[in-house]
Amino acid sequence: MAPRIPCSPQHPKTVKQALAFLDRLSAFSDSTITASEMLKAAVDVIVAGPTLVAYGGNEPDLLVPVELDMAMALDFVLDEGPGQDHEEARRLARSYVALLHSMRRNDPLLPHLVEFARYADTTIERLSAHLDGTIDRGAMEQFIQRRSWPHELSEAVLALDEPGLRGLVANLSRNEWVDVRHILGGNHDLGPA
Repeated sequence: MAPRIPCSPQHPKTVKQALAFLDRLSAFSDSTITASEMLKAAVDVIVAGPTLVAYGGNEPDLLVPVELDMAMALDFVLDEGPGQDHEEARRLARSYVALLHSMRRNDPLLPHLVEFARYADTTIERLSAHLDGTIDRGAMEQFIQRRSWPHELSEAVLALDEPGLRGLVANLSRNEWVDVRHILGGNHDLGPA
């Protein structure tokens, strides 16, 4: 997997693509454009892929914009096939719009939160089930450990006490990503909150 390097605001191609994708995400989350139009925008981002940029004669950096991860997740739920789920695609679009509007582009936790947003509904479901006593702590921990998130993100969730888990569930439910970032980033080795 390519290293994640925050997109540089000085790189016009990356900024232009990011703004265009955010515009399409916003339109799709508001039902202003169709699923097929959003799929086309996602495919355009995937085709554009990462960008190699050389700054001042140094070795080139590989810029992997978070929009690429978002586009791949949307492609999975928008493309025809067994994974197609337009309702899930709109939920993802709303989460991604909220993330991009509330987080700094160079925040080291942003790529992790993009992945976290992808599984927000099932995470809310399982954490709530633990909090209301339907499943025990061990089952909740097993669920968290099996996610494709970075190990540090899983550890941050598992280190939360009951009030922290309740706060995480509430903020995930409302797409309050700054607060989610504070709860997770301030709790473990994910960077300063």
